Amino acid sequence: MTKKHFLVKAMSSAVMVVAAAFAIGRTLAAQSQDPAPQDARGVAMARLLDSKACQQCDLSGASFAKGTDLKGVDLAGAKLTEASFYRTILTNANFSDADLSKANLSMADLTNVNFGGANLDGATLTGATGASLVGAKTTETTVCPDGSNGPCR
Repeated sequence: MTKKHFLVKAMSSAVMVVAAAFAIGRTLAAQSQDPAPQDARGVAMARLLDSKACQQCDLSGASFAKGTDLKGVDLAGAKLTEASFYRTILTNANFSDADLSKANLSMADLTNVNFGGANLDGATLTGATGASLVGAKTTETTVCPDGSNGPCR
């Protein structure tokens, strides 16, 4: 091995060590700080997907993939503003007292969902099936399952 090759290899190894140390330092610094709101949302999302329950949690802006099976989830009192449940399966879910303002529930299966006391102001439910919005707060900014503006019946 020539002296030039040896120096290049040594410098390359040194750069890798510095990069690894930097990454470890960033990880340790991140662990010592309070979690950011998005980290808390990630924890709430993991809890929901694991146990099918996340009462009073904040999943504002969360987006569930088309076809996600959320049958029987308990999101009572949860903050779900601007969340997207587009084409999700929500049969037998509990959204009682949840804040679903500006949420997208279009094309979702809402059979036997409890919306008692839920805020659906500005939510979109176009094409949702099985929806009974008894006890839910809907306003003129809510788009009902039939595509009309609320209040929904």
